Amino acid sequence: MNANVNDIETAISEVKYHINGKSEISLKSYKIIVEALQIQVPERPRYNHSYEYADLDGNRGIWVNFIYCPNCGYDLSDEGEPERCPECEKLLDWSEPDEDYWEY
Repeated sequence: MNANVNDIETAISEVKYHINGKSEISLKSYKIIVEALQIQVPERPRYNHSYEYADLDGNRGIWVNFIYCPNCGYDLSDEGEPERCPECEKLLDWSEPDEDYWEY
C-alpha cells in the first residue's frame, strides 16, 4: 500500500482522536501505520548471485551480483550503500551477510 499525504494525515488524526477516546481507527489507517513502522525496521538487502552468459563487451561466462531492496525489490546494485532505499525509504542494514545469504 502506497499511502498519499492525505491518507497519512487522516491516519495520524484518527490515532490522536483514538488515544483521547473520541473515535475508532479505520482498517485503512491501521495498514498505513503498520507500513510506516515496518519501513523503520532495518533489514538486509536481498542478494542474488547469477551467471550471465555475456556482458556488453562480449566477455562470456561472468558472475554478476545483484542487490535488491527487501521491501520493494528496487535494484540497489549501483547505489553504493544508502541508508534507505531511494524508491520506498526502507531502512537498510548493510552489516556483512553470512556466506549462505546469497541466493543462486
